[in-house]
Amino acid sequence: MYFSKILNLLSVFFGLGGGKITNRALLVMLFVLSLALLSVNNISAVVNNQTGNITNSSKILQNNANTTCITNLNVTNSRNMKNRYNSTEAAGDNTTKNINYKNIHGIWLTTSYTNNLDIATLKKYNITDIFFKCNLISTPTYQNVLPIILNELKGTGIRVHAWITCFIDVNGNWINPANATQQQFLINSITTIVKNYNVSGIHLDYVRYPGTSYKYTNGTGTITSFVKRVYTTVKSINPSVAISAALMPEGSVNAYYYGQNYTQLAPYLDFMVPMVYKGNYGYNSSIGTNSKGQNGTDWISSTIAYIVSQANGTPVVAGLQAYRCDNNITPIPASELQNDINAALSNGSSGFVLFRYGLISSDFTFDSTAPKVIAVDPANKTTNVPSNKVIKVTCNEAIKTGTNWIELKNSNGTSIPITKSINGNILTIIPTKSLPEDKYFLILHTSSITDLAGNPIALWSSKFITGTSPKITTVDPANNSVNIPVNKVIKVTFNEAIKTGTNWIELKNSNGTSIPITKSLSGNVLTIIPTNNLIKGTKYTLIIHTGSITDLTGNPITLYTSSFTTSAK
Repeated sequence: MYFSKILNLLSVFFGLGGGKITNRALLVMLFVLSLALLSVNNISAVVNNQTGNITNSSKILQNNANTTCITNLNVTNSRNMKNRYNSTEAAGDNTTKNINYKNIHGIWLTTSYTNNLDIATLKKYNITDIFFKCNLISTPTYQNVLPIILNELKGTGIRVHAWITCFIDVNGNWINPANATQQQFLINSITTIVKNYNVSGIHLDYVRYPGTSYKYTNGTGTITSFVKRVYTTVKSINPSVAISAALMPEGSVNAYYYGQNYTQLAPYLDFMVPMVYKGNYGYNSSIGTNSKGQNGTDWISSTIAYIVSQANGTPVVAGLQAYRCDNNITPIPASELQNDINAALSNGSSGFVLFRYGLISSDFTFDSTAPKVIAVDPANKTTNVPSNKVIKVTCNEAIKTGTNWIELKNSNGTSIPITKSINGNILTIIPTKSLPEDKYFLILHTSSITDLAGNPIALWSSKFITGTSPKITTVDPANNSVNIPVNKVIKVTFNEAIKTGTNWIELKNSNGTSIPITKSLSGNVLTIIPTNNLIKGTKYTLIIHTGSITDLTGNPITLYTSSFTTSAK
């Protein structure tokens, strides 16, 4: 219909009316029509130049790798495109919804490493997620490089997120985030990627103002609504594809300057990645101080802790600079980088993303070894534990809460209410009430705690018994008795019901020779019968060894002896 209207207008313009169109007139009409079609396909983005920092931009935009993208790209889902890319396999598993993004070991990867990515290096870094630069138009376009990366990482278990630059152009000028044409271009591009490539996530970069949000009416609302639009669009196509964003790390003023409010963005991000680039903020090392007297580790710690407090449970994954700063790309020493990672993890970060591949110290390796319990108090199988005992579990390295599935159960399998806390490498468990005399089992379930790197502990358990040992109240014959019949049946009475322990009970003559006996228990009485009559006029010693008898909960008797002498007649 649109083209027929153009033809009608051309006919009127050339005065043709309803008459016959000459060949010459037809050629002119076709030429004009082709110009019209070109103009339709070259609508450029018009950006309101409301400040000197944001410029009008037409045709080209810059992404984060100094490449360009045309805003007027018509995004289509042609049959050929679907056939070409739908078979591309993601490295990670996208079949499960609500993937847990709480232990990310990530790295940003530019297109320059597409054909020389070292998988062994990724394994050395224990990488779980790659954020791969996806140029929307400029060479190399994501259509040419994203399939290569997905193929290279196939079967590694590493998830691939499409890293998308949002509001900056080829000249480094910012595009107004409120620009409807630019927003639609980004939505169309993201839609194409999610529909035609099996990526694990969409990662938004430069999704902000350049420090001028306060100059705009509802700048924060503009950023939040755009991220919400991306989130809604992607989840309607594939709910398992994660949405994340690289955010500025400036705490309470972040929304004022950049339009990025952590709390408002949280519902529309599966995880957020604050760029805590200490070098860019004047911190030269983990222990060195900047002009404010704060070291890099402390700054990372306090910054992450604040953002976590504002994220309403949405995972916060620390984006860390692997080199000194943008003006000095010397890699940070491995030990210092590990300190930065630990600082983030210790303050609630759900992992880390390193900026970037190619600028990381060759000496860096990331801990992939699970923490181990090296001591527990009370020790395993301890008896006679006080009823108010505070339990302490010591690991071989610093730990943090994982799933927190830690249980203390009694002999009936009933869980006992407890409180739990962690300090360094020590887990402290306190029963909320005194423990009755019983046998108890402490269970640390797999992943209940992790080390600072997020490596989960394996299933571990220990047991102990509360209460006191059984005590002997009487023995017949009494200690040091004389003139005892040679066929005497010996009876030992306890203060509580008993059961067999090690059963190491001896009756020895004066020469130290063990006499054959039989033993039996009934309630709180131990009965000992010599198999033969004892020798007249001989001293005998009864020895009940430690642990030979226990009470019903398992508390063992301590070593006990008693002697008697048989009658000489």
